[in-house]
Amino acid sequence: MTIIESSVVIAAPIEAVFDFHTDTANLGLISPPWMKSKLIRESGSGEGKMLELQVMQYNIFPSKWIVKIEEFDRPFRITDPMISGPMKYFRHSRTFSQPCASLTQMVDHLEYEVPFGFNG
Repeated sequence: MTIIESSVVIAAPIEAVFDFHTDTANLGLISPPWMKSKLIRESGSGEGKMLELQVMQYNIFPSKWIVKIEEFDRPFRITDPMISGPMKYFRHSRTFSQPCASLTQMVDHLEYEVPFGFNG
């Protein structure tokens, strides 16, 4: 399993940063540049919310992803594992903290396993 973690400090209050990252209208803005995501369908809200996405990686590999919001602790944490899609396992968590009133630290944590073992 591969684990990637990154951290960034954002000059905005924690609630604003959390809300920005949970608003599906911002999906294209928070996705990596090599990964284009389009929302097909969403149902529910907060914990338990389901998202169906059309994902294009590197403008070559189209796939359908279904993710479920497993943790929704506003404004501190959101976790959205992939329920169905191209990965054997995929879990994405974002944790937010506020070192001072005008700054928010966001830690992005990804765990994933590609299908077919080492060969991808």
